[in-house]
Amino acid sequence: MKNKVLKTLEFNKIIDLLLELSQSHIGKKLILSSKIQTDLDKIQNLLDETDEAYRLIVKKTTPAISNIEDLSDDFKLLKIGRFFTAKKILEVFKLLNSSRYLKNITKEEKFSNDYPKLFSLLNGLNINLSLEKDIENCIISENDISDNASIKLKKIRKDIKIKNDLIRDKLNQIINTSDKLMENIYTLRDGRYVVPVKSEFKNSFKGIVHDQSSSGQTVFIEPIFIVELNNDLKKLQIEEEQEIEKILIEFSNRILENLPELILNISIIAKFDFILARARLAYNMDATKPLINKKGIIDLKSARHPLIDRKKVVAIDISLGDEFNTLVITGPNTGGKTVSLKTVGIITLMAQFGLMVPCTDNSKIAIFENIFADIGDEQSIEQSLSTFSSHMKNIIEIIKDVTENSLLLFDELGSGTDPEEGSGLAISILNYFLEKNIRTIATTHYSILKIYAMSTENVQNAAVEFDIEKLMPTYKLIIGISGKSNAFEISKKLGLSESFIINAKKFISKEDISFDKLVSNVDNKRKEYEKLVLKEKEILEKSTKTLQEYENKLEKFNKSKDKKVKKLQEFIEKSIYDTEKFCKEAIKEINKSKIKHDIKTAKKISEKILKRNDEFINSKKTALKTSNNLSNFNEPLILGEEVRVISLNENGYIQTLPDKNGNLQVKIGILKVNINVNDIFRIEKIIDDSNKEKSHIVSKSFIKSDHTYDTKIDVRGKNSIDAIYEIDKFLDDSFIANLNEVTIIHGKGTGVLRNNIVDFLKKHKLVKSFSFGNFNEGGNGVTVVKLK
Repeated sequence: MKNKVLKTLEFNKIIDLLLELSQSHIGKKLILSSKIQTDLDKIQNLLDETDEAYRLIVKKTTPAISNIEDLSDDFKLLKIGRFFTAKKILEVFKLLNSSRYLKNITKEEKFSNDYPKLFSLLNGLNINLSLEKDIENCIISENDISDNASIKLKKIRKDIKIKNDLIRDKLNQIINTSDKLMENIYTLRDGRYVVPVKSEFKNSFKGIVHDQSSSGQTVFIEPIFIVELNNDLKKLQIEEEQEIEKILIEFSNRILENLPELILNISIIAKFDFILARARLAYNMDATKPLINKKGIIDLKSARHPLIDRKKVVAIDISLGDEFNTLVITGPNTGGKTVSLKTVGIITLMAQFGLMVPCTDNSKIAIFENIFADIGDEQSIEQSLSTFSSHMKNIIEIIKDVTENSLLLFDELGSGTDPEEGSGLAISILNYFLEKNIRTIATTHYSILKIYAMSTENVQNAAVEFDIEKLMPTYKLIIGISGKSNAFEISKKLGLSESFIINAKKFISKEDISFDKLVSNVDNKRKEYEKLVLKEKEILEKSTKTLQEYENKLEKFNKSKDKKVKKLQEFIEKSIYDTEKFCKEAIKEINKSKIKHDIKTAKKISEKILKRNDEFINSKKTALKTSNNLSNFNEPLILGEEVRVISLNENGYIQTLPDKNGNLQVKIGILKVNINVNDIFRIEKIIDDSNKEKSHIVSKSFIKSDHTYDTKIDVRGKNSIDAIYEIDKFLDDSFIANLNEVTIIHGKGTGVLRNNIVDFLKKHKLVKSFSFGNFNEGGNGVTVVKLK
């Protein structure tokens, strides 16, 4: 691709956005050196990489990359015998540290499956933990080497400290005793300790003069008796520098030994940084991964120009290369023709650079060897600044360089000269590229080009819409119709007298007027059709949403049904066990009772309990073992008949008759559920003596279709055994009825009945918790029970 085209389509601004999103110098360098790709497989690989990184960003798991410097030139110097400074060695540490961190990411669960491209890339990083840790321990900063870098360095620095302390002690003695000093301080000149001596004493103060103040009143002298100590200190400092250089050389040699691995790591991290920058740009633009092809097919859905504010840009649908190879876009100036042209160009470039594009899903983009654009320098949406001659110069160059696999973008083709001659040239140029099967998009406001597009095979019209009422473009692109200049309509809306417009129309040919009327009629029909489509779309979306809601409710309903069946089975088994246990305990209590003369009463209670137990067991087993099977009914089921669904504890109406397996459909409320005949009871309507219609279930069952459960039971005046018997049955029925809370009225009295009931409730399997009632509910004469 020519740089001129990249600049014309403003792709350089896309590069600037990528540079801002890159985290490292090496990543930025790679971005700047990367080219627009033309190989389909390479582009697909780039897009796959971007897509994987985009998914990382969406999951908020994007790894950070250190700002690694480009060490390429430094590595070259290393090869010819130079050694690294502490600063460069620290850059190598950052490289090693980042490499280890990024490679560890690939060890996370499912990373290799979810992000195969990124896994393959990062897994190629080389880890050198030994070198990384040694640098970390030895190089503190670019100006500071650790004492632990070598044994010799540690000893030298210890000697330097001792020597410094000795010199300072002697200097402090001078400061405290001499009256020849300008100030009672000592300082350094050229790395040697000196004191500030008054100029009049410079000859009497023994030592070496190193410096003088600008006023000449102070002379900085190294006292004679620390000269030797300063010499010793200087020697130690030289030894320290030599030892540090030796350490740096050793590290440089180790880096040189691992140079191929380090160079590879730089390449991998730079590429990964580039991929992340592409993904971040996609995230910021709400972009999608396009479908690329080599067939020359472009089909952009809701495409947005990436450099225009998302809140202001109008998305367009535009296609080329499938049903037609040439698209002629017409419409008024400032209507969005140029933006549409540039949108196609820059989005195509983005895709061929491995970038996701600001379109909706399943947008198609062709891969071109070249893109040529004649849009003019610094083309503005408001005004074209190009001239006819500059246009023709560009077109001549395009004709010379174009190949079949090219995309051509012409803005206001044939403009800048006599309209008739310009139109003729434009048609001639479009025909030339059409015959060569080259994908071309051209904008124009010439009417003859509209007719050309309508009458020429493999050429299609498109128009940018204009709102006559608001006197402004909508920037919406409509393929299949040609645009109008709308000069008369705009003038009339602005207040120009009707007489001027009538007179103006006299100077226009009847053919042009007829053509404009035809275009207007087509456009009006199109708008009516779009309204119908929009309305149908809204209805479809609403219906789809409603259907989805019902499906979700049905799914939830079926899951709830399964849970209820299981819960019911468990409850029945537990209830049978608890009832039998209660019977045995009741008999024991009777035997222990002091009221032995009331044997008949005790026996009667025992028989009542055992009878209740038998009834309970039989009713539960009947419900579960399908003794209610409809095949045992005297009459067949009919559509619309009301039945009771056992597992759901709900009434419903039959929608379909049982199949050979006994499966049928029952409607409960707004939901339709598929169940088996063994899961339903038939409900019959009967007329009692009072001539009122009631329902009952044809089977022995604990479920009654018209039963209303009471949430209170009154056992006042009953003995403990009778009361507990009734309470136990009451709790069972309440649980089956899905009641959450019930009330037991037992009165206050002596408290014996209340205490026995409390002891019973503590052991009951269905009781979640209980407490006495509030003051207005009866206080401790009432117990409120919460069920599980």
